[in-house]
Amino acid sequence: DDWGGTIFSKGSEIYKQLKKEYSDDDLEKKFQVTISKKEEEKIRKSLVSDKLTVDITSLTLDKAETLVEQDGEALVSKISYGNGSVIVSEFDLALDNKQWSNYGSVIRKIISDNCTTTENHFFDQNVNTYYLDDSLQAGLKYNEVDVLPNITLYAILLIVYVVLIGPVGYTILRRKDKRQLLWVIIPVSAVFCSVLIYLIGTGTRIQKPFINYLSQLEIGAEGTHDTLNTAFSVTSPNNRDYQIVVEGSKNIDPYYNSNQVYYDSSAEQDKTYSYAIEYNSDETVLHMENQASFQSSNLKNSQTVKQKGRMAFTNIQIGESKVSGVVTNNTGYDLEDCMIVNHGDIIVLGSLKAGESISLDRISPSKYLKYADIGSDWEEMVTQAVGAND
Repeated sequence: DDWGGTIFSKGSEIYKQLKKEYSDDDLEKKFQVTISKKEEEKIRKSLVSDKLTVDITSLTLDKAETLVEQDGEALVSKISYGNGSVIVSEFDLALDNKQWSNYGSVIRKIISDNCTTTENHFFDQNVNTYYLDDSLQAGLKYNEVDVLPNITLYAILLIVYVVLIGPVGYTILRRKDKRQLLWVIIPVSAVFCSVLIYLIGTGTRIQKPFINYLSQLEIGAEGTHDTLNTAFSVTSPNNRDYQIVVEGSKNIDPYYNSNQVYYDSSAEQDKTYSYAIEYNSDETVLHMENQASFQSSNLKNSQTVKQKGRMAFTNIQIGESKVSGVVTNNTGYDLEDCMIVNHGDIIVLGSLKAGESISLDRISPSKYLKYADIGSDWEEMVTQAVGAND
């Protein structure tokens, strides 16, 4: 029939990568091709008899749409057929692990965006694993490096300006019988004061693109690697196009928000984009375009890190109103805003440098937040724990 479909070899690298993201049932349901015994025998005979070996140096599709090109040459193209599509790649998709880390995200997106219409809906509905929840989005918007302007300095400057230009300046000029000079002095002094305020404000004004990030370290089993998951936002104070170059081959992907995901089979593809990710062997380049001032683009990165150690818990006892024991940071990292979560209760530890220990006996009762006292608002409990309840 003409409903289209997607076929993968189960031994291919792309199939292995898809298995990491989808269950076996989903893969079998969404990507399996079923044929009858009669059709299978017919195909087998056609492969054995009248075989013709052809070295294909160039394969093109008439009226094909170019998906990926380089130096004017189409590297990946497609042509629609029914509700599906035929995709032709000029390079081998059976990439090794190193190449997959560089180009895997691009290949996944090409397939998910251009497979069968029905299955494209399936891909869209499964991006909920990348949803950026409200609390994480709020965290990325929080900029702890923000410095408020010195209001006192600005107030003194404005008061001095008003006094000098007003009564003091008028009195001096009247005594010298040169009050007509006010028409020159007032606009000149206004410009001078504006420039002075602008220069003073450069110390607290955001003038360059900046990145906010939140990282979560998933500690694996003993003897394995840890996984560092990072969500980050890229923001610029102006609407000019810019680039961010990240050293090394980084697996950077979009971090979608739930309100960005929708399905409309009749909508035409928008040719403009707000950002693009260029994967290279030695660097990853973020191309930011068509962005409004202070518009943030949310991205994510996951990488394995060498296991350094564990958090050590010694003689931990948690009672109704008292806790005891010792917590030691053996992870090799300096940690901030540490807390112990026990059946909904939170014990705030604060900062722990690498190798530092803290005795729970010395924890203030105010740092022991009980679920029953605060209620079921988990976000409120965490907010109080990190001291951001203002």
